[in-house]
Amino acid sequence: MAINELHSRLEYLVSYSSQLIFISCESLSQQQSSLQQFIAKQHENTEVAFINGESTLRDSDYRNEIYRQLVSHPLSPNVPLDEQLIQHISKDAGPILLCICAAQHISTKLLNELWSLVLKNKDLQKGHHLNVLLFGSPEWTESAKSNLAKDNQHLPILLSSEIVTTNQFTQSYSQSISQKRAEIDQRFKTTVDAESESIITKPLFKILAGMVFLGIFSMLVFWQYPNEIKQFVDPHYTVVDEPVDELAEEQVIDVMQSLESIQLDDNMPLESDLPNVEKTEQIEQQQDEVSQSLQLENSEQQLPVDHSQELVTSWQQEVEKQQLQVKQEKQSKQAEQQERATKAEQAKLVLPPAKHPILELDDNLFVLQLASMSDPAVAERFITQHGLQETSWIYTTQRFGGDWHVVIFKKTFANVQQARQYTASLPDSIDKTVPFAKSVKQIKVELAVPQQ
Repeated sequence: MAINELHSRLEYLVSYSSQLIFISCESLSQQQSSLQQFIAKQHENTEVAFINGESTLRDSDYRNEIYRQLVSHPLSPNVPLDEQLIQHISKDAGPILLCICAAQHISTKLLNELWSLVLKNKDLQKGHHLNVLLFGSPEWTESAKSNLAKDNQHLPILLSSEIVTTNQFTQSYSQSISQKRAEIDQRFKTTVDAESESIITKPLFKILAGMVFLGIFSMLVFWQYPNEIKQFVDPHYTVVDEPVDELAEEQVIDVMQSLESIQLDDNMPLESDLPNVEKTEQIEQQQDEVSQSLQLENSEQQLPVDHSQELVTSWQQEVEKQQLQVKQEKQSKQAEQQERATKAEQAKLVLPPAKHPILELDDNLFVLQLASMSDPAVAERFITQHGLQETSWIYTTQRFGGDWHVVIFKKTFANVQQARQYTASLPDSIDKTVPFAKSVKQIKVELAVPQQ
């Protein structure tokens, strides 16, 4: 069992019940490391007693150390744990963890005292949430669990931890690095060989590509500027002028087509609201004007070429002006739409979040915490299993480096004593030793923790 899985199972067990749990580990260093990581993740109100077992320690030494860490005033180390420890623990104390490493050194008598302590705590109506964790060798944990389970109705729990040694991890890590390095070297060698054999890198291919590029470029230049090239080759070459009427007619037709494309553009703000009939009449009127202008030019046979060119140029300038105006209006409209969308998005971001019902309660009140766990699915299953859909709240806070989901009974109490007395009225399916009183003020502090 990996360390993370071991911690998850331990967290689940100590959250739901009071129990004696055996954890088998090969070495003392593994026991201490695993226990320290688990304790570091516990809530700050958890009372923890931590002892390293040794063969030289007597039962009274263990009892004295447990009393010193859990009880505010000294107790007699010669009296068994199950006879006086529970009565002297503070009633306001949170969950209790009693942890012993190298537990194979403790006596059978002390082991039975710890087991009796857990059972008596379970039988008490107002018992504490108490768990005893015993870390020991696999052989001892197996035999100790079997001996305790013979004469008792309840059974202790046995967990095992199989941890990979440092040498095995180092060897595996080194082999993985060597394998990855060999794969990268092989891939690099294959890429270099492929590039060296590519036809693109050969000089002949580069020369042919350059010639094809120059040929295409020359053809494009000759096609766009034939007269200029002919004049450059032959200085005596003169450009043959086209007839005035044909040149003017072709250029005016181009201008008329440009005007038609502009008037038929559905995106123009000025024409978007006009009926189709008005658009058609306006286009016909512009066509008549252009036709009259063309007839006037054909009737005047003495019209010089320069004057015709000026007329066409003025039409082109007017078209470009209208196109620029349409483009500017379209850009302005798009900018306004973008600004409205941005404002709407910002308005969504500042909406106030929904408030939890617990935030409306008075800080001096108390409630009962029924369970807490890191998996929201487990929390929902707990509520469904015990029929608490209408009588419970659930809230999420930050604990142990992640989200932590807490189930609260939906009833408030004036003080801690009233809350604890009410545990007897909870559903019979709930372990009466698990719920504990919690102030509304503390819950509001946990709700204020930023969520990840």
